Amino acid sequence: MFDVLSGLFDPTGFPPRRYCGTGWTAGLIWVHITSDLFIWLAYLSIPLVLFYFTRRRELPFPRLFALFALFILACGTTHLIDALMFDYPVYRLAGLMKAITAVVSWATVLALVPLVPRVMELLAQADRSGAGTKSHRPLAAPRSLRLRDYIVGVLAAVLAILVRAALDPILQGDHIFVVALLAVVYVSWQHGFGPGIACLVIGVGGYTTLFVPNGRLIFDMSTGEHLALGLFFFCGVACSALGQSQRLAQRRARVALAASVARRDELESEVERRRGVEAALRQRETELVAAQRETAEALARLNAFLDNAPMGIAFFDPDLRFVRLNPYLAAVNGKPVEEHTGRALRDVLPDFPADVLAAYRRTAAPDGVSFTAQLRGPDRRFPGETRVWQVTAFPVREATGHTLGAGVVAQDVTDRLRAEEEVRRSERNLADFFDNANVGLHWVGPDDTVLRVNKAELEMLGYTRDEIVGRPIADLHADPAVIGDMLGRLRRGERLDNYPARLRCKDGNTREVLVSSSVLWEEGRFVHSRCFTRDVTEVKRATDELAERARTATLRADVAAALASGDETRVALQACAETLVRQVGARSRGSGRPTRPGAGSSCRPARGCTRTPTGRTAAWNWGGSRSAGSPRRGRRT
Repeated sequence: MFDVLSGLFDPTGFPPRRYCGTGWTAGLIWVHITSDLFIWLAYLSIPLVLFYFTRRRELPFPRLFALFALFILACGTTHLIDALMFDYPVYRLAGLMKAITAVVSWATVLALVPLVPRVMELLAQADRSGAGTKSHRPLAAPRSLRLRDYIVGVLAAVLAILVRAALDPILQGDHIFVVALLAVVYVSWQHGFGPGIACLVIGVGGYTTLFVPNGRLIFDMSTGEHLALGLFFFCGVACSALGQSQRLAQRRARVALAASVARRDELESEVERRRGVEAALRQRETELVAAQRETAEALARLNAFLDNAPMGIAFFDPDLRFVRLNPYLAAVNGKPVEEHTGRALRDVLPDFPADVLAAYRRTAAPDGVSFTAQLRGPDRRFPGETRVWQVTAFPVREATGHTLGAGVVAQDVTDRLRAEEEVRRSERNLADFFDNANVGLHWVGPDDTVLRVNKAELEMLGYTRDEIVGRPIADLHADPAVIGDMLGRLRRGERLDNYPARLRCKDGNTREVLVSSSVLWEEGRFVHSRCFTRDVTEVKRATDELAERARTATLRADVAAALASGDETRVALQACAETLVRQVGARSRGSGRPTRPGAGSSCRPARGCTRTPTGRTAAWNWGGSRSAGSPRRGRRT
């Protein structure tokens, strides 16, 4: 078996394949050789591409790609040896190469089978993520640029043919593919794989047609010429692939550079964002610390409020178990706080009213509402005394609306109810005093309208309550100047004592009154005036009559004195008239009202006192007759 390894490249003892059989023709041989050479070139290009991809770190299963490359390279080598054996029968090398290909093929199979589940998993993950393999997508150029690249490839091939034709006298059929290979290298490196292949094909066709020695066709070439043509084609394909690879590498480098620049900008923006986030976090931390401090302070205030509140406060869970209560309520229940926490309300207070307990339970339900009620019950602080409690129950909920239970506030309103009853009793007594006082009373508001009036004043003026309340107080006064002075003094904070005024009755008469009034002020604001009205009409009339009688008596005395003071009657009468005028003027000044001379006076001419046609007064006759001549002294009786 090991004799196979000796003389691997020795064709001795083996005829060339073209002489094995009589059916070989030049065309058939050309087909076989050309096909094997192209297969070998393709199989040689594929491993190069695979080896290029295995250099990328993110490519999965790099060893599997390497096995595939070796397998394809071994297959391509067998095709190359098959092409050589038409003129160089190295069967030992062909057998060894096939054995190597078999071993590499089965190694690839054995490596591929365990990786199938992982490949399927990766494909499923790619389908779920939808990301694909974005970094391996081809970078397609615009259609117009691709067409221009192909035109450049065709022109380069034509130019290479023309240059070779110009150099043909010098080269004499040697090195026919050098210029074409240079053209392929240039086009592939500058314009990519496709234009390079186009330049290669045109160059191969032109060169084999124009520059093959003796004008032989490609079918009539020798094996060496076929091998040279295949090597040229392989080199052209390899150069095109390498050119495309470097173009792709340059393009990817530019894209990577742009991506790195963009990434740098993104990173800078991310750094700025993170700095902002860090600043926000520090601010948030500061705010959180401040919020915790405020929460602790608020909790301390709440604890202080609950511990010192002068009312009972408790919180229950949905099952009406005590969650928290203040010492005030614990003292009312006669048990310490510790005996309440965690226990049901019914267990702590067995005699608690069932209807209120049911109301508490409804309040602690998810759809509970607040309610307020008054309860009567014992207070352990005051044995034997029943107290009245104002109870308010309300649901306790989180910000999300979740119900935590119920809260209850119980306030002892016993003293307040007693005070309210005393206030109501005082108000009733005040109203009774106001309405039933035998002195006229009324209140006047800041707008000078009557707010309230009692029965005595209504009876004095003859009005009903509806006719006076809401009416300006000036409408009831007979003297506008008097009421204006009174209101002005009250607004200045003065107090009126027995201020004389005249009120107008409903029937048109006037009543003489004395008004005592003061103002109720609250924080500098005029609330209302309190007026006491005392009717002095009759007293005034009686006083005036007594004064009138006194003046009349005085006048009579003065007249009698005047008559007795002189002999002449004229002088006596003149003194009487002067006295009368003086008394009437005094009466007018004293009463404040004009008086007609002699009206309402008892000073009237005596019987027998007459006036003469000349205006002279006749002599008084006190029961006798007088003479027609000189006057006669009368005598008093």
